[in-house]
Amino acid sequence: MTDLKYPDHPILNAPWVYQVSDLHYHGMPWDEEDPFLDLTLTKGTETVQLRFLCPTGLEISEGFPTQLGLFISDISAKGWERISIEVGDFENQSIHFFAEAVERCEHVGDGKPDPVSS
Repeated sequence: MTDLKYPDHPILNAPWVYQVSDLHYHGMPWDEEDPFLDLTLTKGTETVQLRFLCPTGLEISEGFPTQLGLFISDISAKGWERISIEVGDFENQSIHFFAEAVERCEHVGDGKPDPVSS
């Protein structure tokens, strides 16, 4: 979106036309592996699953999952350590978090998502 301070991340074109249909946070502070957050978005019959690596500052407010303006911004220009993605809702702030990176996922035979290798 042109009115936001940082550019849209190229992982998904026009994220504001999608609705959040599923959200899963994986990880605990004592785990050896980094945490991740899987976010499933739908638009009509299209479903997209994104995996956000090392999410931080997750805020979900009343009214979630109804969001009217989801954004996924590339904030790497800020130079923050392990944070280069910002996700939020610019209309009613129903969800907001930061992440180190984001990947598109595909569902495999066991029903669990696997990141798409590039």
